[in-house]
Amino acid sequence: MKSLILSRLWMLISIIILTTGQAWALTTGSTTTQRVFTSIEQIRDVAQSNNQKHQDVVIQFDATNPAIVVAVMKHADPDIKDEKFINSFFIVDNSKYGLWVSPYNIDKGFSLPSDLAVGSKITGSIIGDYNEGESGMVYFGAIHKTKDIDGTTYKTSLTVYHSGEASADGTKPAVYPVTEVKDVNTIANTNPADGNPATASYGKYLNTIIKVPGTIKKASNKDNNTEFYLVQDEKTGTSEDDMSNRIYFNSSQLDGINLNDYVGTSGTFEGILVKRNQSESKLIVLKGDFFKVNKIYLDENDAEGRVEYLVQQGALQDKVDVYVHRTNLVNKVGAWNTICLPFDLTKEDFKTAFGCELTALAKPTTTSSETAQQLVGQINNGVLAFTKLTDLTIKAGVPYLMQASGTQTACLKTIPGAENMEPEALMGEESTYYAHIGEKLISVVPPYEVKASYNDKIVNGEFYYRGLYGRKKYIDGSTSTPISDGGSQKYQYISTAAGNYLKYLPDGSTLQFNGMRAYFYFPNWNAANNNAAQAASKNNNTNAKIHVAVMAASTTGISNISAEEASKQAEVYNLSGQRVDASYKGIVVRNGRKYLRK
Repeated sequence: MKSLILSRLWMLISIIILTTGQAWALTTGSTTTQRVFTSIEQIRDVAQSNNQKHQDVVIQFDATNPAIVVAVMKHADPDIKDEKFINSFFIVDNSKYGLWVSPYNIDKGFSLPSDLAVGSKITGSIIGDYNEGESGMVYFGAIHKTKDIDGTTYKTSLTVYHSGEASADGTKPAVYPVTEVKDVNTIANTNPADGNPATASYGKYLNTIIKVPGTIKKASNKDNNTEFYLVQDEKTGTSEDDMSNRIYFNSSQLDGINLNDYVGTSGTFEGILVKRNQSESKLIVLKGDFFKVNKIYLDENDAEGRVEYLVQQGALQDKVDVYVHRTNLVNKVGAWNTICLPFDLTKEDFKTAFGCELTALAKPTTTSSETAQQLVGQINNGVLAFTKLTDLTIKAGVPYLMQASGTQTACLKTIPGAENMEPEALMGEESTYYAHIGEKLISVVPPYEVKASYNDKIVNGEFYYRGLYGRKKYIDGSTSTPISDGGSQKYQYISTAAGNYLKYLPDGSTLQFNGMRAYFYFPNWNAANNNAAQAASKNNNTNAKIHVAVMAASTTGISNISAEEASKQAEVYNLSGQRVDASYKGIVVRNGRKYLRK
């Protein structure tokens, strides 16, 4: 009876095999006879007993287990042969395993679907060779149009469905599987000596889209300073000793990605995990918002446009933990400084972060807005009016005049070459290099600018007061040539060394404006007119001055007082309380209000 039962069970199994057309894996030594598969996981597992390769095999996908496209490669990659990589694509099925499909060595006159995009769903059969020898990647190529396997003729025939793709207008994102990984170490260089993806911790994630937390750093090796890594945490380095806690990545598939702007940020990374040089894990960036930042270090030495770029790329969608380096907040008594921050900051938070007291805040008096980020300034008797505020809360993106008192306890030191150093190195040299701001939303980009117009011997038309998050180098256009009088850029800054005035930087100047400040831009200001208005001093040939005026918060605006009325009012004093006559140029006080005389 027992023999009869076993015999009938074997017959039933045989019938199942015949009716489904599938051959179950029968292994002999290190090889397998199975050549038809219904999932990526099946072929990857079977290939491990076949020297990590399998030729002339069929993978079938149906409506219950479609292949979903997670990447389409349109550009070359420095680590992979162009003929294999360009126009290849990556797919993932319900088994959560991924496969790299390449048109390399495809049957002559035959082609794979060309209308693929991230989120495309594919059903049907594909015939080719499976191999893990390409830099340790799971590779499927040498695609056949048809193939006879064990007496059955199979055909490569794929149907593409576009319902999961992103909409053309961007309102609907692509739908594709993403696997969250707890840390970099899980998918880094922890593989065994033979590089077997079936037993390595990263194996099941190969050729799939993953999300993993970490910190972006640049290679510490000077010979590879164009390479970038996602590392385990801020304290992890990028040397060979840190291979088990770093992942190399690049942005070869995207245009216009500036990875330097991400260096030093921490957050969650999204990309496709592949192998590099057999043993090293690598992530390839596939979309602009590949990194969601949750911690950022901002420096007045940052490149201009860094914050704007990260916001536009979608890296700062949520609140982030902010650290800031902003020096020289406290000037001499009565002297104004400028400030412009990419986040809101209260007076109390200002003191907690920097140690000093925010005592005065003034912003340009505006009459209306022209665009979202450009305001129309108010001109009164040749003065760009600033209104002193009673609410000392710094609003994101607004270019202010400010005064602070007391002792600044953070951001005290300027370190040469800071723009080329990572936050950990800067804090190693100066423990108080950064002020901790806390969690903030950074979304106002670009900073506001105030546009105004006035005609005299210096201004000669439109001028601007602009906020600045990162440093602005004093160069003309896109060249490295210092600003010239005949150039298109005429920038001025507020000097507090000898009073509240603007400095004109002459031909050949090589200065730069540090970030998180504001500056003036006078397109038509030139040396001849400037010096004609007030000659430069012997000690400082850039010292011809235009002064800055601030109205008291209680006033309704200087425009309420006409020039004729003002001339009939009380005596005029300078900021030191000395009475002055009509020839005095600069900030003057009359009836408790401040005016600018030119």
